[in-house]
Amino acid sequence: MGLKYHWSLIKEFALVSLKLKYRGSVLGYLWAILYPLLFLLTLYVVFTQIININVPNYALFLLIGILLWNFLADATRSSIGFMNENKMLIRKAKFPLQTIVIGACLASFIIFILNLIVFIVLMLFFHASFHVMMFSIPIFLIELFFFVLGASFIVSALNIIYRDVVYI
Repeated sequence: MGLKYHWSLIKEFALVSLKLKYRGSVLGYLWAILYPLLFLLTLYVVFTQIININVPNYALFLLIGILLWNFLADATRSSIGFMNENKMLIRKAKFPLQTIVIGACLASFIIFILNLIVFIVLMLFFHASFHVMMFSIPIFLIELFFFVLGASFIVSALNIIYRDVVYI
């Protein structure tokens, strides 16, 4: 059976991943947006005040880079973590194991999309110009998701053999 038959399981893994990620936190899901913004603030101060980089809309350049990196790092880290945390489920699995990795990547992608919405709001706030190429963003997002999914599959498989992969 194909993965389309396991779509509800993938969604469930994604929801569980999102719930576990912010469980016990005072700010909860707000951290999904606050973390990149606080990281942006730190880098912005360092690069503009200490190193004196003067680029128009530099905060937006920094933020999109931070969001892309966070998506890749979070998806791969979540995939490894979810596989490690669900060893008993994996041993008794009657479903494709890819669903775990896909669910973890989907959860990270949801957070990435929310952050992208914040990014667009900030673009409007800073009066950044929109380019006609921005209409190709949905295609880019699909490609990005599959690239990150592929990286997550590789890292998750490597983690089974080499336990140190999780620390990279």
